[in-house]
Amino acid sequence: IKLTKNAITWLLSAHAFRDVAAIGVSTSKTGCLPMPTVGKCYFALIYATIANLGNFTETVNVTVFAVNNTSTTIIGTQNTGIPSLQSTTLTFTWDTANFSYGDYTIKAVVLQVPGETDISNNEAIDGNIRVVIPGDANGDTKVDLKDIYALAKSFGSTPRQLLPPW
Repeated sequence: IKLTKNAITWLLSAHAFRDVAAIGVSTSKTGCLPMPTVGKCYFALIYATIANLGNFTETVNVTVFAVNNTSTTIIGTQNTGIPSLQSTTLTFTWDTANFSYGDYTIKAVVLQVPGETDISNNEAIDGNIRVVIPGDANGDTKVDLKDIYALAKSFGSTPRQLLPPW
């Protein structure tokens, strides 16, 4: 078989496709026990992992949202380039100062790129994170001796030790 430059170009374009995906989202509080919490007026980091499953380098727009039972609010938006068949993780900072106390679901959405036909994988959702009164370590909506106990039990631990509340 003899392949010419035009034949190679035709073969590549015949199998060309564009597909970006949000393959995961988590927070700096993921794994905290008894549940992930962040004090109101404090910060949590949001990690959105995206992938380019297509065979073109893409510039993507990624938006992270905090969703509760009454609203969906943008935490942040970033644009980044991502080569074909690669993934990357973007970090967003969630400032909870203007958020109500309560449970939120974190969602990352990658906007559809031109020519993309499969958008079923453009969204990733994390479990709940609760915005609490600062000092409410166990997420029970009050600061009391149970919070002091939870903190004392974990005093000196690190995330790598996998001890509560990590």
